[in-house]
Amino acid sequence: MRTSVFVDAQTPRDNNNNNNNNNIIIIIIIIIIIQTSVQRVKSLLTPAMSPLALAQHF
Repeated sequence: MRTSVFVDAQTPRDNNNNNNNNNIIIIIIIIIIIQTSVQRVKSLLTPAMSPLALAQHF
């Protein structure tokens, strides 16, 4: 009786966790794409500046 209730309670949580994991993966991919594009823009704008100066400006 306890095991069946536990399994019934766990299944929707597992589905929610899978959805959350998929959303986190998508967000991480979007962040990586944004970071690479920002780095390209920074390198185009100020190729002679040091990374510390870039970090202070942006």
